[in-house]
Amino acid sequence: MQMGKRGHIDHLALKVHDEECLQEVRRRLVKAGASDGTITDFGAVRLVTFKDPDGMEGEVARWTDSKRVLGFEERKRELWPD
Repeated sequence: MQMGKRGHIDHLALKVHDEECLQEVRRRLVKAGASDGTITDFGAVRLVTFKDPDGMEGEVARWTDSKRVLGFEERKRELWPD
């Protein structure tokens, strides 16, 4: 879907406080079929993306202690273990 076509909000990000919480939300999103469980690590932030029942994309993010934000070419992907 093209950016801006959903109305005023077409992306939502939720912040969690620690890695344990990120992993729990990741597990729940996969169980609900809302995410493939991939975590994208940008250094300063780690996130898992999801789609809500209406198809809107969102992410759950945990900020790390790193000051460096990795570019798209440098990002690391952690796949959900099958």
